Amino acid sequence: MKAELCSGKILRQENHFIFAFISCCFIDFLHLFFLQDNSL
Repeated sequence: MKAELCSGKILRQENHFIFAFISCCFIDFLHLFFLQDNSL
């Protein structure tokens, strides 16, 4: 699901696809980190 959302962001921001990709992956990483932190 997150991967599809990330692809959608990249397609919508073709002019800044690199920035969109990095931002999306960074946000996903933060979500993973916080989810693991909350589970502890």
